[in-house]
Amino acid sequence: MRDGKGKGQKKPTPFLLVSGTVEDPMRSVAPPHLARTSWITHEANCALSVYQELRKDLRDLKKKVTAGRVHRARVTLRRWFSIWKVLRTDQWESKSYKRKIGGRLKKMQKMLGELRDTDVNIDQAEKLGCGSTLIALWTARRQHLEHKLERYVQAQDINDLMNRLGRYLRKRAQKIQAGLPRAKAEQSAYQHIEMFLLNQESVVRELAETARTPEELHRFRLTIKSWRYLLTEFFGVTNLELVRAQQILGQIHDLDRLTPLLVHSDEKKEVLVTAKEKRKQYLAQIEEMRRRLPYGLRPQITSRATTPAGLGDLRT
Repeated sequence: MRDGKGKGQKKPTPFLLVSGTVEDPMRSVAPPHLARTSWITHEANCALSVYQELRKDLRDLKKKVTAGRVHRARVTLRRWFSIWKVLRTDQWESKSYKRKIGGRLKKMQKMLGELRDTDVNIDQAEKLGCGSTLIALWTARRQHLEHKLERYVQAQDINDLMNRLGRYLRKRAQKIQAGLPRAKAEQSAYQHIEMFLLNQESVVRELAETARTPEELHRFRLTIKSWRYLLTEFFGVTNLELVRAQQILGQIHDLDRLTPLLVHSDEKKEVLVTAKEKRKQYLAQIEEMRRRLPYGLRPQITSRATTPAGLGDLRT
């Protein structure tokens, strides 16, 4: 839970997060909670952690649709589907999940995404100095989408949906474990998740070298987002370079979506010129960041031999 103050709860063992490399594994070791925990248990725990937040956020959204609750629900659903992308590969998804749980969550995520895109259009239009007619048009569309979301959320039995999901996660973990050879089922969380990270880093490396068109830059952003969520949700590592790269690529994507709408809206030529100039500035920033993405970043405990002065013994 977020507050972490429940009686009898055991505090997680603290460990130092440092930038390591796959090529130099001898200087550090994986944190015990990742090296000693099976990948099935770790995936279940990660999913249940986000599930608890999703349960609260969707309940709040059902009570009243506000801008803040829309944002929180959208972010938590985005985290959920980033985790589920891994779990689906590891056989967590069944036809029953897709029909009774996943499909409903996916529809909600899509509606929240449409609302967010309209908010971005309005925000960008105001910053670019667009006319009031266009902004009023998008504001009306936003109201329509918000009412549509309200109707859908009110029609859902959120408690039933979340209870189904909680039961499913617990039962599915046991079923997966029972169906695997012992050696494979007991593979450490660190080893298992690292395979996903290595694959994702490989995809990002290729796009970092080649992405130039709007479609390729959009894919580049999505692969960085998936990479960042793998590190954050499964390894507890946050990296500001990845956050910043995703943000800048997001700004480029928003402008790429907005520009065709401006062309067909009889906006002043100056607005399009400003939009193109902003895009050019963001592209220059991305060119710098392509060369310094944190490949090989992993959670690690620095050994005594490599502990910086003043930090003490970090092995515990």
